[in-house]
Amino acid sequence: MLSSGAKRLLVVQAIMNMAMAIAGTFSLIYLVNRGFSESESLLYLVTGIVTTVVLTVALSNRGWMNSKRSILASNIFLAASYGSLLVLDGLPLLLIPGFFYGLQITFFWLPFNILILRYTRDQNRGFTLGISFFIFPLISVIMPILGGSIIENMDFDLVFLIATGILLVNAILVLVSKDLPGGILRLKLKKMGTSIWRAFFFEGMHEGVFFFASPLLTYYFAGGEFMTGIMFSFFALIGTLASVFIARVSDREGKRLIFAKIGAAGAIPGMIIAGLADTTTVFLIGMAIFNFFIPMVWIFLMTRAGDMKRKGDSMLTREFCLNSGRAVTLIASMILIPFLGIGPLLALSSVFMLGVLVVR
Repeated sequence: MLSSGAKRLLVVQAIMNMAMAIAGTFSLIYLVNRGFSESESLLYLVTGIVTTVVLTVALSNRGWMNSKRSILASNIFLAASYGSLLVLDGLPLLLIPGFFYGLQITFFWLPFNILILRYTRDQNRGFTLGISFFIFPLISVIMPILGGSIIENMDFDLVFLIATGILLVNAILVLVSKDLPGGILRLKLKKMGTSIWRAFFFEGMHEGVFFFASPLLTYYFAGGEFMTGIMFSFFALIGTLASVFIARVSDREGKRLIFAKIGAAGAIPGMIIAGLADTTTVFLIGMAIFNFFIPMVWIFLMTRAGDMKRKGDSMLTREFCLNSGRAVTLIASMILIPFLGIGPLLALSSVFMLGVLVVR
């Protein structure tokens, strides 16, 4: 069963995920529609991820962060990211929203992950994290369709305004909540002692490609924002319940990494099929396979790191490794997109899952 503290955190996560599902899904599509090339639009993500890498190093040197204040600030930062998309133009439209996005990644997910792990035991850690990872796909069954419908019938601006409003309401709830966990989190970048940190780096390298390839390819195959939302909702339905079930099994068996490897092995053919697809049907098949298996990688690598005693150190190291890997492939993709195209890059990114297969 989930503890009361974990439930409170998951409510905050769910509200934030509502904003991300309705607006974040369409951010890159919006930038391309504003006239930026695919390569140029990636500067938004590059700025965000590089900001996160720098922040993890800075936090390690500082050695601590306040959990409640950080979660409060993260909602304001993401609201500022979506809000600035409404008013900026030119290069600032890529850099400033990206910078605020990077602040949100660090100031929300780092304290959230540390706190949620503190509310778990070996017997329920996989299940609790499975629920956490399940929330975004569950919300994504509805919110992308809503966002796509609003964009097609009105415009992008209303979607970003709605997301900004949701986040500001969430910030107020965090501010006035006496039950939300607070206090100081101790942080230090440290080698995890196994090859798990390398698995996070390779996971991040794959995600650096997936973060932009998934929304843009889906949009191109869908042919419009509303159908893009429907396709994202379809992806969200695939495999999440199975992942939560397997997370529960892993709590009993204690074998986290074998499930992560199964997920990586299954995700590889899905990425290749989706990346090389020339019809919508083939693309959907590839993405369905991918979305069935990839949550196992996310959940069980995270759970394996959460099994370690020093939660703050393990989560800071995880964030550093993940985002360093993302930064490498995002920057490389900015250069390679004009030569290879987005689909082939997604197919090639499957090689990074091999780094998860060999983790010990």
